[in-house]
Amino acid sequence: MLLKLNSNTTPRDYALAGIDLGNIRTAMLSRSLAVNNSLKCLTMTRKRVEDEGGAGIASMLLVND
Repeated sequence: MLLKLNSNTTPRDYALAGIDLGNIRTAMLSRSLAVNNSLKCLTMTRKRVEDEGGAGIASMLLVND
């Protein structure tokens, strides 16, 4: 997924499944979202993302809108 984010080849909507994000993976995801402009909606049900990480991801997605 990170490769697709970095190359702007993600679908408009994406659902993360089968992975616990945690702090390190959340930071990696946020960095990739910073250079991506193709993803608009990211479903992250039960991914154990803390408030700060979630806010970072949300702010990156808002830039893509």
